[in-house]
Amino acid sequence: MIKKALFAILVAGIFVSCQRNLIPETIDVPESVVNTVEATSDGRIRIALSGSSNLKDYIKVSYAMVGLDSWKEKGTFNNIPTSRSFDAMEGSAKFAVYAEKIQDIPPAMFSSEDGFTLELSASVATPFEGKEYVLCSLKNAKVKDENELLSKTVKAINEGIGEEMPGTGKKRFLRFDVAADDNGDLCVSTIFESGNIID
Repeated sequence: MIKKALFAILVAGIFVSCQRNLIPETIDVPESVVNTVEATSDGRIRIALSGSSNLKDYIKVSYAMVGLDSWKEKGTFNNIPTSRSFDAMEGSAKFAVYAEKIQDIPPAMFSSEDGFTLELSASVATPFEGKEYVLCSLKNAKVKDENELLSKTVKAINEGIGEEMPGTGKKRFLRFDVAADDNGDLCVSTIFESGNIID
């Protein structure tokens, strides 16, 4: 009888500790790294993933974008920019991007006048406000070598730059929450949440 009771307590303890591990870790996004974008003019909510790159042959960027209707769109940088719109409603949009080097960067590119470009941002706009988070902001940049380039692109996208500017990769996603404030205006807040929505 005592053995059964001890076993039940042990199983309950394991169950509770496993339940704790199911709670996703979240990271608040400082307002200082979130840009304001124009509100929509048609009364709808727009979600978008935007960007440009001259590195598509060398760095593959995969993405997943989940709308307020929970429908997921997946693709690669070749599909960017991509956007969807919804009737005004409360809900969440989720974004994740994952970068990987697929080919060596030709040495001649490091002395090119064009420099390197890989810009990538996610945004949500309501009829009242819009917010954008920049995941990578390399534009016509001069970079000395491949290590520096990968640090500013692949590492920035997957891991982020410091604690205040996280990336997503396959470990977390960027969530934009749309909710009505006290006046009934649809406002946008941003948070990073642990989880893999790429695969």
